[in-house]
Amino acid sequence: MQAIPKPAKKTKKNSSSRPKISEAKYLEISEVLEESYNYEQEITLTVYRNRMHEKYTGIIRGMNANTRKIAFDAVGELDQLKIDASIIVDAEYRG
Repeated sequence: MQAIPKPAKKTKKNSSSRPKISEAKYLEISEVLEESYNYEQEITLTVYRNRMHEKYTGIIRGMNANTRKIAFDAVGELDQLKIDASIIVDAEYRG
């Protein structure tokens, strides 16, 4: 009789974890968000949601420090988007 080896255990990759962002990148993102809010400049936000990057272009209409939510008027959207600040991975000026 010959022994049959058990199949190797598969290791799961932690694909649901969001990308790592440096402190310098956080400062850059916060600067872009603040200027967009103060001067109504159009920006492009990149968010990481459902293991995918999504881009939105528009103007920030409000920020709530307590809930960490950003009210965002996105181009092509009828309603204002409420975006959680913790899922933003990039912000850049449009143009």
